[in-house]
Amino acid sequence: YSTVGDYILDSKQYEVELKEKDNRTEIVYSKLKLTNKLNKGDLEFTKTDLVDGDVIPNTTIEIYTENDELIFTDKTDKDGKVIIKNLPLNTKFYIIETDCEGYVITDEKVYFEIKEDGEVVKAEMKNKPITGELEFTKLDFSTDEPIENTTIEIYDENDKLEFTGKTDKDGKIIIKNIRFGKHYILEKSAPSKYTLNKEKMYFEIKEDGEVVKATMKDKIKQGTLVFTKTDISGSEALPNTTIEIYDENDELIFTGKTDKDGKIVLPKVNYGKYYILEKEAPPNYTLNNEKMYFEIKEDGEVVK
Repeated sequence: YSTVGDYILDSKQYEVELKEKDNRTEIVYSKLKLTNKLNKGDLEFTKTDLVDGDVIPNTTIEIYTENDELIFTDKTDKDGKVIIKNLPLNTKFYIIETDCEGYVITDEKVYFEIKEDGEVVKAEMKNKPITGELEFTKLDFSTDEPIENTTIEIYDENDKLEFTGKTDKDGKIIIKNIRFGKHYILEKSAPSKYTLNKEKMYFEIKEDGEVVKATMKDKIKQGTLVFTKTDISGSEALPNTTIEIYDENDELIFTGKTDKDGKIVLPKVNYGKYYILEKEAPPNYTLNNEKMYFEIKEDGEVVK
């Protein structure tokens, strides 16, 4: 008719028959052993991302009784779940997490209680992901001057594109809320005067609120000028002709004389537009006052 505590009442009827043993046995005994099952229930615990709701696997959780007695430790599976079966009724428990890579550990206690036999209690805990900030700077390799309008892309370690943007007038991009883990930067386009830097620049966010600073430098495209001075027929080389070279802003960048073969070779002329002026001609020749324009457009280009 009744049982005690959290045991299940057994409503089955059991029959007992007492038979005479012999005419000398006054009392006859019979034994009957009955077993009661405890009322029990299950817990289905799920761990999710606070930002996007994705499930979080490999989170270590612990379950305690309300008296702070540890009764269970396990990790969430690939679906972010832990299922614990056969928990007793009418006992209060709480869940805490002890490890969750890539997320800020919460000190929240999630309480639950099994009140009915066979009940499945569902509990959920959400975690804020660890995020940091990248301060990226693009500089000229030779002068350390900032380079604006450089397009970069950021990828995670699985090559998933996370960000695309351009450097500002100070050569900077600040990217916030970058997730915990390893990432890399790729330069996708640079101003026309610079060679594209094709190297992957790796960085890592390890702590919440971390600010990572990264600097990438680009080299200006350089070419070679091969200048030759001849007489008007083109057959005779003219040595000792003094020339000057100016950039498009009329700034003098070079002064020199042709060699015995009538040549001047400048191996490292930066990207841009220039002109040549003859300042002193060899004896018996008239000075050529015309500006001779040339341009370096590609890295390694040879302009004759």
